Amino acid sequence: MTPRYRTDAVGVALLRACDALGARAPRLLRSLLGGMGAVGATLAWPFDRELRGRIAATNLTVRPWLRGWCLGVGLADMITPVWEPANRGVELMVGRAGIMLTGHLGSWEAGGNELRRRGIDLLVLSSPWPRLPRLQAEFARLRLARGIPTVTRGRDAWGTVREHLAAGGVVAGLIDSISPRRPGRRPQPFVGSPVGAPDSLVEFARAEGVELWVAVGDAHGFEVTAVPPGSDEERADHAVARLADAVRRAPSAWAWVRPLSGLVLAVGLVTGCRAPLVPPLPTDADAWVVDVEAIRWAGTLDGADVLFEAKTAAVRWRDGAPDGRFDGVAVSWTRDDPDWPQARVDAESAVGRWPDGPLVLHEVSWQAVGHAAGTTDRLDWIDGRWTCGGCALEELAARRAEATP
Repeated sequence: MTPRYRTDAVGVALLRACDALGARAPRLLRSLLGGMGAVGATLAWPFDRELRGRIAATNLTVRPWLRGWCLGVGLADMITPVWEPANRGVELMVGRAGIMLTGHLGSWEAGGNELRRRGIDLLVLSSPWPRLPRLQAEFARLRLARGIPTVTRGRDAWGTVREHLAAGGVVAGLIDSISPRRPGRRPQPFVGSPVGAPDSLVEFARAEGVELWVAVGDAHGFEVTAVPPGSDEERADHAVARLADAVRRAPSAWAWVRPLSGLVLAVGLVTGCRAPLVPPLPTDADAWVVDVEAIRWAGTLDGADVLFEAKTAAVRWRDGAPDGRFDGVAVSWTRDDPDWPQARVDAESAVGRWPDGPLVLHEVSWQAVGHAAGTTDRLDWIDGRWTCGGCALEELAARRAEATP
């Protein structure tokens, strides 16, 4: 078992052990994890040059023991809530649907517990953890046990978010972990390094006609305020600036890492080990590259059953879809209609994402029922259509579209 998958399995085992302890002695668990976090972070501090460098560049003062304590008790608050944080502004959210922009500051899990206790139906919108799927599922299970469901960011998540808002719920989005490097995202100054502006969340709130809030925390509690009126960009920038200001006021209560690294650090704290003993992890989910064999996607496109297969792939998981290089590719379209052209496309390799595209296939051959087979050096999949510079496959795709009701 590789170290990254061992971390996944060990993390699940540790969380379940803590869950069992929390059921019997919740306050003991909180003190234990808080203490272990303080000790672990203090011991790790001299060895974590990257973290110390990031902090030094901001001219902020971070107390290692307090940062470790916040991470430890934050983990305990997820497992078994016993602490009710001080809160201000929660009355703005009671009885209203909306999106709450927040971050990994203070005990954010305790904040979620408090909202739930106040009768607010909360849904957490989480970034994917490609190499730690079991651990992510375990965290989602622990939240759900407290009445807080979790949905992973991606194309399919927006439907769930829309349904939750339509039912009068509140959606929490952690905006301090949005990567600024994705195409189309606006980098915004933050603490030490930029983050991506939460434009999509702000635009979604406007499109759905729901409220927009920003929640900031510290070591003692949290405060909710309404995002003032303005353009989508102005409102997104306000939320980022508000959270950045809160981090500068309480830098020891901020995780200082993106969720994946923070998660592994928390696992290290639970075991009493310092973070450098865990193999270094990318701090952004987009940076994870997964080498897989026999990847397979099956779904429906334009009313047809589509099967996408690749013998091997080296991909990142972005917005709920694989993005990278695929080798030994086969794509087939079938439909229970004799007048609808069935087809299969084979390629030696492909680069891009599926099924959203764009995807560029190389050394391509195709065959279709009732039509001549063909080959081409390059075939593009863009906006759900094949493009190959006028080859017969484009004509076949057009005839297939005509046959689709």
